[in-house]
Amino acid sequence: MKKIVQLFNTALAWLGRLAARVTGLKEADVTQFIKYGCVGVLNTAVMWVGTFVAHFFGAGDTLAMAVGFIAGVFTSYFLNKNWTFGATGGWVRFLKFVVLNVIGLGLTTLISFIPNNFIAVKLVISTVVIIVWNYGGMRLFVFREKKT
Repeated sequence: MKKIVQLFNTALAWLGRLAARVTGLKEADVTQFIKYGCVGVLNTAVMWVGTFVAHFFGAGDTLAMAVGFIAGVFTSYFLNKNWTFGATGGWVRFLKFVVLNVIGLGLTTLISFIPNNFIAVKLVISTVVIIVWNYGGMRLFVFREKKT
């Protein structure tokens, strides 16, 4: 497992350098955003598995989706805090993270009311908005280290 993690980190560093050269952005910023994306993919898988497991054990759709969402929030917080942003944290930081995600849930709900018959369009709009919202909020509000 350790070798797999090393290989993944090497590939991530290479991808970060390449993307930084192409975009002209700082390598550290690009690598951080790539890590955020990786956490997002894993977080989505955890959310889906949590939802299906809860549903399998008899939870209705709404409760099952809530269980999946909560599992995803905890996973996202832990991985983004420790891996993406390398931050320390306690309850205050976690509460900021929860507030950020609840606002994101509200944005997604608002987007669901866009008059459009194609849910896929709403999903694309919501995905883009939430990626920007969550990354910006995590970087500038939740995991920002105080300058001394």
